[in-house]
Parts: sequence; structure tokens; C-alpha cells
Amino acid sequence: MNQQSKVAVIGAGVMGEALIAALISSGVKPDLITISEKREDRAQELISKYSIKAASLASNVSDADALLLVVKPQDMAAVLDEVKGAINPKAVVITFAAGKTISFISNGLGTGNPVVRVMPNTPTLVGEGMAAASIGTGVTDAQRDFVLGFLAATGKVIEVSEDLQDAVTATSGSGPAYFFAFVEAMVAGAQELGLSEKDGSRMNRVMQFVLAHRFQKITLAQVAEEAHLSKEAFCRFFKLRTRKTFTDYLLHLRINEAQKLLQETDLSISEIGYRVGFENLSYFNRSFKRIAGNTPRECRA
Repeated sequence: MNQQSKVAVIGAGVMGEALIAALISSGVKPDLITISEKREDRAQELISKYSIKAASLASNVSDADALLLVVKPQDMAAVLDEVKGAINPKAVVITFAAGKTISFISNGLGTGNPVVRVMPNTPTLVGEGMAAASIGTGVTDAQRDFVLGFLAATGKVIEVSEDLQDAVTATSGSGPAYFFAFVEAMVAGAQELGLSEKDGSRMNRVMQFVLAHRFQKITLAQVAEEAHLSKEAFCRFFKLRTRKTFTDYLLHLRINEAQKLLQETDLSISEIGYRVGFENLSYFNRSFKRIAGNTPRECRA
């Protein structure tokens, strides 16, 4: 596989669009990308924006070298049932559905296609996300390189064994599957930049605290105490290492989680807002628009 391979994208919501942008950014020509999307207005919007193509599901998968399944977990079984009679038997299948294992995809298809399971963090268009990828049996080196290559265009990508991915998903719900690896990388990165082991460990403590309490009320005084710093010193410490204020970082983390819940669940917008830590629905909507670039309602559409 290479950038001349044909790619089918099934599902064109927020995540689907981010992956389309990543494919193009990684060198795949737009006319080699074809989407299958039930909402015709959404399909036309993406065709106009990215100069890609659209086709029926059966036609799309029969001709693709790579198949990106970007659908809600509860819809996956039905999609697999529809795809299995038409899929190119040599195509690599990449699933982005939370909680759906490689064996679930393989058994649902029953075609022997190689499968890669990906748990993305923030499939936004700003290239600052992170994804954990698990490579299934039968995936060739060329297919692996292709998948990791276009995922890198979304931000950072790590390769993990599937059992680790399952454990992280179970621990943090639909939260960032890469979070623990990120914490370790933060410590290592701090040391590579010449910072002390003490500073790296301090950031580790802060991130672990944020992970455990990210959807609860967190005050600056609380995280400063975790870092054993004054509030003023902590603000300088955190921004130097993340390039964001702590408040902005926490908002991004919560909005990222809200995006996933909007795409993967049927919870109401207000319930999602409260679940990810917003006490005020109006503030949730404003913050979502500022960070995600669209409204919660548009994200779900």
C-alpha cells in the first residue's frame, strides 16, 4: 500500500472528516478517497470541501485497498453485515469504534481481511490529537506503515497491544485511550528537554490527578497542591510544558470527551455537558464552539 491506494471512509461525522483531512495531509490524493454517508447533504459538503468522491457502501468497499469504519459502536454489526458480501478481500480494515475488538470485526466480516483497531483521542482538524493503534494478524508491513502514516497526520500515534487498549478503555470509559502512555511520554520528554526528574515526576502527578478528576470540579489550588507549588508557580510550570494554561488544557480535555460521547452515544447534549464537567449548559456550548469549531448539535448531526 502507498499514497496511490484507494481508501473508503464509512461514516462522515466529525471523526470521519478529520480522517479525510489526515489522509490528504499524508499524501493520499483526494480523488482516491470515497465516502459512504447516509446524509446526502453532509456528503455533498465534504465533496465540495475536499474534492473527494461519494459512492454506495457496496460499490465503495469493493474497490478499496483500505476501509475506514468510522461509525458508532452500536451501528457496527449492521455495517459489517452489509459490507461483508462486497469487500475487497485484500483490503485492510481500520476500525475506530470504541469497545469493538479486532475479533469482533473479523468475525462480523468473516472474510479474513486484516484488521487494525484504533482508539483516537481527538479527531480534530488541527493535528494535535493522538491515537493508539493495535495491529491485527495478517496486516502487512505496507498496510501497517500506511495506517500509522496517515494517523500521524492527526498528531501523535502509538502502537499498543490490544490487551492494553482494552484495559485503558475499560478504565477511562470512552476517554483518551493513550492517556497513560502520554503521561509516561510527558515525563520522558521533560527529561529530554533538560528538565529534572523531579519536574518530570511532578508533571506525572498532575496528569494522573487530572485523569482521575477531569469531569469533576478541579480548582487551580488543588492541582498546584499536587505539584507542591504555589498557584502562580504552577501556572508558569504548566504553561511552559504544555503551551496551554491549565484552564484551557482542561477545557480541551473535556470538549474532546464530549465530542466522543456525541458521536458514540445517544445521551442528550445537556447530559453530556454535565457529564464531562460543565455546570452551565450555556458555557458548555460556548466552549465547545470555540474549541471544536462547531456546536454540539452540529457535531452530532
